[in-house]
Amino acid sequence: MKARAVNPRQPHEMTRAELAWSEYGWFVEGFLNRRYEGYTLRLGENRITPDFSGVDVRTGQLCLFEVKASNHPAAFTDVAKLRLKTAASEFAELRFFVCWPIKGSKMRKWHVEEVGNRSTRIDKRGQTNFLES
Repeated sequence: MKARAVNPRQPHEMTRAELAWSEYGWFVEGFLNRRYEGYTLRLGENRITPDFSGVDVRTGQLCLFEVKASNHPAAFTDVAKLRLKTAASEFAELRFFVCWPIKGSKMRKWHVEEVGNRSTRIDKRGQTNFLES
């Protein structure tokens, strides 16, 4: 029996969640030079290609976003989490985020969480609040 992908799609084709994120106001208004799968980072023998990137208009820092369809454990495997955390520690000059739609919002409201040494939360007004760990 041949294994099949759960979500077969062409390379560089956006999922519904990625398309919704690309139109999300906080992302569109707060980041310049937005790109879809614009960067691939090399981590030893592995590579990671975040879904979106953009330059924060307030800080000028490059931010990379990994978009998930939900916060269900199957949507974000332990291996994917480990790769993202490794990338965040290896490339400390970049900011990494994982994003997923808030349940029941029909992808109009998003939970945005920074991955790395600092924890952060995005409040309802789109402001970034850092929680030092």
